[in-house]
Amino acid sequence: MTSQPLTRRRARFVPLLIAVILLALATGCSGTVQEDFSPSPFPVGDGELREDSAGGALAPRQAPDAVQREVIRHATMTIQVPDPAAASQEAAEAAQRAGGRIDHRTERPPTSQSVGSASLTMRVPADRLDPVIEQLRALGTVSELTISSSDVTIQVVDLDARIDALATSVSRLQEIMGTATSAEDLIAAETALAERQAQLDGLRSQREHLADQVDLSTLDLYLAQ
Repeated sequence: MTSQPLTRRRARFVPLLIAVILLALATGCSGTVQEDFSPSPFPVGDGELREDSAGGALAPRQAPDAVQREVIRHATMTIQVPDPAAASQEAAEAAQRAGGRIDHRTERPPTSQSVGSASLTMRVPADRLDPVIEQLRALGTVSELTISSSDVTIQVVDLDARIDALATSVSRLQEIMGTATSAEDLIAAETALAERQAQLDGLRSQREHLADQVDLSTLDLYLAQ
């Protein structure tokens, strides 16, 4: 006589538990999946302003000292060379020796209306960017060199926290599916799980791309006669 009431109470409890988990996660993770790499509510780098507790004064938000700083470096370089095609090959070899790669390479032979030129998009390990630039100086006369850095430490910390929260959500929903007592409960859990898993996969993809940008600096090289 007591099994039916207990079964009914358990059936009501499972969807209620799902609702409670989703509500809690919505509070902490709602709107966190971003298509680009601008973290919410944090911007890239240390430029965000926060209100000082002393009363209205603004100060830049700082990443925790214990967190390893993550920096994306990008360089643009223009060199005047006698033979752009030959210089392009030397530049590509320099990138490969440094453990990098060439993402894009274009060579244009000289014509009656234009001089020869070449352009390369090089990806080199971040700690090898400066040595590679020094090697490229030997190709000819440097007419332009720009190096920029973007600190994305706060963005990385924020993204990692979101990934951890969604991974926990996925694990809990998988446990709920294992204890579902009705088709309705199972479908509700599967639907919630599919949604959270898709969000988790998207954030992990963003994190991998961001890690690639930090690990490999980009060097846009233009060579002309």
